[in-house]
Amino acid sequence: MTIEKETIDKIRSWVRWILLGLIVLLLLGFFLHIFVLDSIPPSDAALRVSYVPIPASKNGFTVMRQAAAALKQKSNDFTQLYDRLYKDEWDAAYMSKLVKENDQTIILFLQALDYERIQTPELVRDKNNEVSQPYLSSLRRLAQLTSVKAQLLFDQGKEQEAFDLLRNVIQLGHRLQAADGDEIQYLVGGGIKVGALERLEAMLKKTTLPAEYLTGLARKLGSYRMNTKAVINTLKVDYHLQCQLVDNWAAGKGLDLGVAGKAAVKCGIRFYKPNRTKRLYAELYRALIQNVGKPLTAAKPLPPPPKRDLWSLFKQGNIGGDMSFFMFRWIMVKCQLTRCAHSNRMAVGQLMLALKAYKLKNGELPKELKALVPDYLPELPKDAFDGKPLRYSYENKVIYTVGEDLKDDGGMTHEEIEKVKKRRIWDEADPSFPIKF
Repeated sequence: MTIEKETIDKIRSWVRWILLGLIVLLLLGFFLHIFVLDSIPPSDAALRVSYVPIPASKNGFTVMRQAAAALKQKSNDFTQLYDRLYKDEWDAAYMSKLVKENDQTIILFLQALDYERIQTPELVRDKNNEVSQPYLSSLRRLAQLTSVKAQLLFDQGKEQEAFDLLRNVIQLGHRLQAADGDEIQYLVGGGIKVGALERLEAMLKKTTLPAEYLTGLARKLGSYRMNTKAVINTLKVDYHLQCQLVDNWAAGKGLDLGVAGKAAVKCGIRFYKPNRTKRLYAELYRALIQNVGKPLTAAKPLPPPPKRDLWSLFKQGNIGGDMSFFMFRWIMVKCQLTRCAHSNRMAVGQLMLALKAYKLKNGELPKELKALVPDYLPELPKDAFDGKPLRYSYENKVIYTVGEDLKDDGGMTHEEIEKVKKRRIWDEADPSFPIKF
């Protein structure tokens, strides 16, 4: 009996030691997962893009940069220009002065269209993890000044010259979107297009241009909607920049980690795992690229953000990466919606021109948009939100889109539109645009 009891005690002792060893191994594994080990890098060859510089002799950005450097406009002038251009505070004398001071610069800016293509400099992050694009604000100002010049020409009776000038601005914005830049540059290009289009629409009420010219311009605007190839390239550039940021943060570049943080990094303890974070971004950008050119109703759902409760963040072992990805994912969702809005805005401009041409020919607006096809438009432009033709209310005299909620609520009235700030129209259930002719 004594021998058997000793044997049992030994077995129990060994079991305890084995269990203790397993617990230690589990704790060690958990510690390594949370604080040290990273996953393998993502397979992202399809998301990479190589920058191939084109010769300056073929690059319209050469003259655009010269024009931006020659811009004679102070920051306070720019604020006043914005107010007077977009807040119905037109001052012909003030605008004429600005245009006269910058007329040669505007001509140089437009010469970019004579080149084979436009390519902005390759984007890289500096030591502070910033991406320097100082030329974008100057290009926006040049586009606005050119729109002002168009309005002055229109007021002088040079209507076709004014409309052609605005079409050139729209074309420049479109080509800037395909200039190998990032998402910010793409949206700036979209903003340039929309700004020129809004000025053009403001002229429609008083224009005496023939229906044939307006019909031709309406058809041309169709080619300035979303450029799917440019969007895909933009997203790849953006992914490349995000991977640079991940690597820099993982190495502590551009971050003030403090003494404790630097000591933890030296010991191999990390709350930011570069490969795990890159895998999150790779999955997001694959979904974004697959959705390019599709209406929101047919778009693939984006990967969900990581869980943000404290235990989940700790368990996932990538607190820094998960939190930064969560914020960035929200930004990219907003960018996706803004691209849809810009595309729809160009489609609205097409319809406005076609409707004006129709009214000149027939004396009244059509009861339905299908009356515009094929004499004024080859087909009706689609709503980037639900893929169906843009809506039109003959009774309310508005063109509208279903918006982000994808529900057709019948559009807005002119009175309702007037109450909404112009830049917030896309927050409405049915963003609507009044027909004022």
